[in-house]
Amino acid sequence: TGGARLYTAGFGFSIKDGWISANPDLHRPTTPEEARQMVQEEVQKGSDLIKIWVDDGRGTVPKVSPEISGAIIDEAHKNGIKVLAHVYYLEDAKELLRRGLDGLAHSVRDKEVDEEFLELAKQNDAIQITTLVGHSAVLVYVDGADFLDDPGLPLLFPAHVLETAASSEHQKRLSGDPTIQHLRREYQMALTNAAHFAVAGIPIGVGTDSGGPDRFQGLWEHREMELLVQAGLTPMQAIQAATINGARFLGVDDRYGSLGPDRTADFIILNANPLDDIRNSRNIDSVWMNGNPVDRSALPVDTTPR
Repeated sequence: TGGARLYTAGFGFSIKDGWISANPDLHRPTTPEEARQMVQEEVQKGSDLIKIWVDDGRGTVPKVSPEISGAIIDEAHKNGIKVLAHVYYLEDAKELLRRGLDGLAHSVRDKEVDEEFLELAKQNDAIQITTLVGHSAVLVYVDGADFLDDPGLPLLFPAHVLETAASSEHQKRLSGDPTIQHLRREYQMALTNAAHFAVAGIPIGVGTDSGGPDRFQGLWEHREMELLVQAGLTPMQAIQAATINGARFLGVDDRYGSLGPDRTADFIILNANPLDDIRNSRNIDSVWMNGNPVDRSALPVDTTPR
């Protein structure tokens, strides 16, 4: 019908009082045996992936143990399902890769990745979802957002949301975040590590952490490509991160992620070459799905006050 194709990681995994403690829908196993049972619940629901949050919030919450995360990975693999992990620390990322992890959601941000990490990622054929646009989501408003005049935003988002995001009050509120300097250092580390991934030939996938009121789905994917180029990728590598790399990870590259015989005709036509300037990916002439043009002017906009 012209909408996005969605794949789900179900409810995801943390532990009691762990990361995103306010989320009641995460699985929170206390033993490896419980973790395996909960993976089976996701298998029965038909989840396409499994996600684990391995993060202690800079030492503020307990973290999933290697034994539990290892059980999750093992049980998922027994059922033919790949596992992604939200990570922060390099040592956690390496331990997860040793236990068979298939992909890292977000970048390692405590230090530069080392040769051991890169070799483990290659051995696992793991994908790195850098999420640079998510790591810079606060900083971009503090430093002055330069994207809120994008002509595509009013097609998808109510005017009051865009006005709030552009307001000086919003900028001032985010500027008062006590972790702002931490966020700056972490973002620079994420940029540095993205360059290491590209040089090492580790596949990078586009992820955005979008969906919040000032994190715009649709635009955020284009901005992620722009930030990947800033990190050192070529425009073609950034485009591949947004297309074929993700399709290969999901195992659907026989239908999606590239154009060719027997593949689904999903593509966009641009008015300028993104290989000259990746920002040209936003200069869209038309969108096609299943070989049919999408009428973007007819897209419904939610104008419900919030």
